[in-house]
Amino acid sequence: MFSGTGSTSCFPCPANTYNGPGSSTCTTCPPNTVSAPGSSSCHAAPSCSAGSFYNSAVTACTQCPAGTYSAAGASVCTPCASGSISGTSSSSCSVCPAGTYASQGGTVCVVCPSGTRSPAGSSSVSSCVGCSPGFFLNAFAGNQCTPCRAGTYSPGSGTSCTLCPAGTFSDAAAASCTPCPAGTSCNSGSATYTPCPAGSYSPLPGSSRCISCPAGSFSSVQGATSCCSCCSGFYSETDGSAECTRCSGGAYSTAGASSADQCLSSASSSVATCEMTGNTCPNIGGVSPSQAAGPVRRRGPRASACPGSQRSCPVYGYTYAGRGYLKTYECVDIHNDLESCGGCVANDSPFGEKSPNGGRDCSAIPNVDAVTCQRGSCVVERCAVGYVVSADRQRCVQSLKLQKRDSF
Repeated sequence: MFSGTGSTSCFPCPANTYNGPGSSTCTTCPPNTVSAPGSSSCHAAPSCSAGSFYNSAVTACTQCPAGTYSAAGASVCTPCASGSISGTSSSSCSVCPAGTYASQGGTVCVVCPSGTRSPAGSSSVSSCVGCSPGFFLNAFAGNQCTPCRAGTYSPGSGTSCTLCPAGTFSDAAAASCTPCPAGTSCNSGSATYTPCPAGSYSPLPGSSRCISCPAGSFSSVQGATSCCSCCSGFYSETDGSAECTRCSGGAYSTAGASSADQCLSSASSSVATCEMTGNTCPNIGGVSPSQAAGPVRRRGPRASACPGSQRSCPVYGYTYAGRGYLKTYECVDIHNDLESCGGCVANDSPFGEKSPNGGRDCSAIPNVDAVTCQRGSCVVERCAVGYVVSADRQRCVQSLKLQKRDSF
């Protein structure tokens, strides 16, 4: 018991303190000793088992709560360090395994977000990091970062790799896929590109297949980006030809002939050979028999015979007086030509609309940023800002955001 100066009554000393008779203050018990409230002396603290502590408030040993631990004989429980946890009545803390973390005094190890990992004993979510680009977190290899195999890619922080789309390829550990060069093709998931075989070509990078040379043309090399026309005096009747056939008996044919029926009896303007030199097309010749025979009366242009899927389209000019006239005809690949897609275009296809014979100038479609001609049909790839590609990929339409803004 103690009393303050001028006090008329005494008060009990709190637990773990004491005072002697006549003392006006309470004295803290020495180390490893305890006392009950109102004690005049201290006695040795009971030796509590590991995972518990002596609770002087109840004068008994009490279990350490989860997130703490104690050794035998401890008077207090100690919080687990960051990166470790414990349950009730623990004598020690367990380190969190790799891929998890815990703060100080933690009771459970928290799993890192998907696609990330952490070293053992991590203390916060900031310790969880994703794999580098070209790698993925492999759950079947102890959550180790594993390189993507060739033909796949990962931008990083993923749990798997993605197949390269058709028209692209990748090496191992790739962060992205690379378009196949022109003259080659790639299937989905390709580790490398494949040169187009003789008799075929691919004109642009990123091709998923090679295109057969149309009848009337050929390619004798691998990796071609275009086909050569058959020379005058030669022809090819089928798509995918690696060489042209000489007209029988050395007869004459116009360049690009697609049938033996186009071979004429005169041989005055036929070339001797029709072979590529490396990747260079041969001189196709093409002087007509009438020119070889001497001066003749000039006549108007005539539609020429064109190979395979090509079509003979008119080419117009204008006089100084502004009058239009037919200059000549030219063979156009209407399946792939951007400005004559699907048919001949005689009036520049205003606004990219179809001409009477089905031709369309894809480049004239309003608000287009990127467009191609595929199998005789315009295919819009990308539109200008404020516009989106229509569902049929034939035009650009105003985006909903722009429509809403214009409505106010």
